[in-house]
Order: sequence, then C-alpha cells, then structure tokens
Amino acid sequence: MGKNVTIYLPDEVAQKMDKLPEVNWSEICRNAITDYIETRTQTDLTSIITRLKNESKTDYTKGELVIYEDVAPKLSIQDLERTAEVIDTAVIIAGSYEPALVGDSKKLSPEEAQAMTISNMRHSLRKFRRNLGAKVPDDFSDSYVEGAIAAIKEIYKQVKSRSL
Repeated sequence: MGKNVTIYLPDEVAQKMDKLPEVNWSEICRNAITDYIETRTQTDLTSIITRLKNESKTDYTKGELVIYEDVAPKLSIQDLERTAEVIDTAVIIAGSYEPALVGDSKKLSPEEAQAMTISNMRHSLRKFRRNLGAKVPDDFSDSYVEGAIAAIKEIYKQVKSRSL
C-alpha cells in the first residue's frame, strides 16, 4: 500500500510551480525520494576503498622494488642523472614545454609538470625493460610509476650526497 506525504513549500516556490502546470510534481517528488533512498542505502564502500588503497600501496612498493633490485644495479651514472632530470618537476616547470600540436611554448603548471613526470617515468620504465632487461611489467599503474619515481629520486639523492 502506498503512502501519502504532505510537504511544505515557501510561497515563492509554490508560485513558480503554478507557472508550470504541465509538470507532474508528485512524480518529481517520488523520483527525488527514491533517488535519496537509493543513495543512502547503497553498498558500504569501505571494504572496496580499503582494497583499492592496499592495491595502490602494493603497486607503489612494486615500483620501488623494481628500481632498487633490478634497474639500479644496471644503471650507469649518466642514465641515473638523465632519468632524475626528466622526473624532476622543478626542472620541468623551470623549463619550457612545446606542445607538439600547438607550437607555442608555455610554462607548465605544477599539475601539468606532475603529469609529465609520470609520463616521462613510464617511458623510462619501458626503456629499462627494453635496454636493461629489467623485470618491468608490460602494464603498470600510476602508483607503480610513483614508487619507481620515489626510488630513482632516493638513489640519485644518495649518489649526489656521496660524490660531494
């Protein structure tokens, strides 16, 4: 059995509704209530979010490990320096970027520089797999790439501090 509901509307809303007599206001209210109930009773996403965060952490760690265990032992100092430079957002922001299709140079925002850093590291990872035989998977997430970036930056920092 259905349920009748009475709602109060301010005068200005009621006047605006009167100007639209063709609208089925009961149907609008029914749909709004149904949507609200569905939103409130959706599946608890906590377990899904936790699983995805754990996968992200795992991918990040895998990205670090591939650099520490497989790439770094095979890298020359020149390759390390070149890689560190192309993933340094400050260097990317300080330089200019010439988009291939536009032709106008422009400074990159921090967000654009971060995206370029990830793109550059993806390219470097594929290069490490091809040229060094590194055990880099064919497909990897941004978290994996961010882990690899962190490892390269840490190795580069330690190499630079020891060479001074």
